Amino acid sequence: MTEEASIVYVGTKKPVIKYVQACMSAFKGAKQITVQARGNAIVRAVDTVEVLRNRFMNVKIDYIDIGTETLGEERKNVSTISIDISSL
Repeated sequence: MTEEASIVYVGTKKPVIKYVQACMSAFKGAKQITVQARGNAIVRAVDTVEVLRNRFMNVKIDYIDIGTETLGEERKNVSTISIDISSL
């Protein structure tokens, strides 16, 4: 990723359109952004990128990384996703 990259963290509390708007704002200052989420928010992150790509902007998915993080003292495993997208 370049120095001009931004990260949009997706959660479960806001509607998808709010994350789409955050991505559109991030593209004003960067050529490439990363959409990141973990756990139940993964579905919302994928929806965010798809809505952005199909309805609002001409973007390209550059890279998708999936993984697992271990959280807390209970050593609970949580799935993660990181989607790199760039504007065309």
